[in-house]
Amino acid sequence: MPTQATAGFPAINTFGGGNTGYLTGLNFSNSVACRMHLYDRLFHVGSISLTTLATTTLTSQPSFSSRVPGGTDYTSTEIWLEVNTAVSATATTVSVSYTNEAGVSGRSTGATASLSGYITGRLILMPLQAGDKGVQRIDSVTVGGTVASAGTVNVIVARPLVTSMRVPVAGAGDILGLDRTGMVQVWADSALWLIIAADSTSSGAPEILAEIADG
Repeated sequence: MPTQATAGFPAINTFGGGNTGYLTGLNFSNSVACRMHLYDRLFHVGSISLTTLATTTLTSQPSFSSRVPGGTDYTSTEIWLEVNTAVSATATTVSVSYTNEAGVSGRSTGATASLSGYITGRLILMPLQAGDKGVQRIDSVTVGGTVASAGTVNVIVARPLVTSMRVPVAGAGDILGLDRTGMVQVWADSALWLIIAADSTSSGAPEILAEIADG
């Protein structure tokens, strides 16, 4: 389970005893026009190889209940695929079986469209089964379609924090106060994860400064 201590994630100062953290401000910009999304990356597993058509069943995965509100509210958590090694020009697909926010297992995202030619770093948001609002656990990952000669993916569960960061033109940005961050709750061990949805093919050079109130 990734935390702020995991390589690649920004450090968060320790909160005072028993205090709660709230995201109260964001200052952001990017060198390309895009939309920027800030998440808490709760869980990831990988790399899952696409060079074999098989189901990988997960066991003994850690709970991320300590990073959702009240320890029980999994609402709005999402499943993402992250291409870790570029996929060959083959019609390979991936589906994920999971336990939903209410603790019901055996739920499925269904299979992706073909991942042919997807490059390293590309992200795919996986749809939850109809009626589901979140994810408690990833149970298995199935590689289907046409076997790839190259390609791996990570499977991620993440909780959206702020998804309203729009950069309308290259080099622009904005400052969001607590009225626009919603003072969403974060934890001292949250793994803050930035996703870039670029208007073009480049993710640019994003910059972000987050203010977290400790109270």
